[in-house]
Amino acid sequence: MIYWVSQSINSSIRTYAENARAGYTGGLQSSKRVEVPTGVSLFSKEAQFPKEWAERMANVDSFNKIEKGGHFAAMELPEVYAGELSRYFLNK
Repeated sequence: MIYWVSQSINSSIRTYAENARAGYTGGLQSSKRVEVPTGVSLFSKEAQFPKEWAERMANVDSFNKIEKGGHFAAMELPEVYAGELSRYFLNK
């Protein structure tokens, strides 16, 4: 009900609509492997996954596990987050 009252029902069902539409158009774009070099910083309170899984989905050239932080790492640990970005992009 809250989606209807707040008029956010469209955004709440967008994923379902995209999945249904993809069945007719050759599959989801998001399910295709990303070939762009990719850096992964996995913060400890975020959903964990193995490096091998990430490598199946993307061209991972940097994978770093961080001992703190979660889904909102940029707000929780701004220095660590900025350091991860700098480390990745300045080493390219």
